[in-house]
Amino acid sequence: MKHAYRKRRLFPRTLSEVVTAATNPLVAQKEKFYTALLRDWPTIVGPERAAYLSPQRVQFNRDEQQSATLHLKVNADKAPEVSYMQEQIIEQLARYFGYKAITRLVLHADHGSLADAASPAVATTNTATTPPPLPDNLPREFKSIFERMQKHFDKP
Repeated sequence: MKHAYRKRRLFPRTLSEVVTAATNPLVAQKEKFYTALLRDWPTIVGPERAAYLSPQRVQFNRDEQQSATLHLKVNADKAPEVSYMQEQIIEQLARYFGYKAITRLVLHADHGSLADAASPAVATTNTATTPPPLPDNLPREFKSIFERMQKHFDKP
């Protein structure tokens, strides 16, 4: 019968060696989760939603390793819509991973750069048939809101 002999060392192991050896399996498992989430994000939520939603970080609960909170970066003009779709996104994530890996979503609105949006000049030639063009220095959130409003009012 063979006995497994422990490797003897002249000096004790450093704390970093002990911590690294203990946490490698857990880190490797979480890295696979992060990689799959980032790589397949458009597949999980769909290409239309992936255009204005992006995962920022995953925060695992200390008590339960199977449930986590996903922090999402979302365009500010789409944030109200996404807040109503949270349960649907959680279900899509559960369907993709095979279990309810994400139990909560936290939305972080992306406002873009507001520094270059001083007071835009408004054109005084306003006709009833064509609206004035949008200024170039308008933030993209406002542009998308105005464009959606314009499409809505252009319908007969």
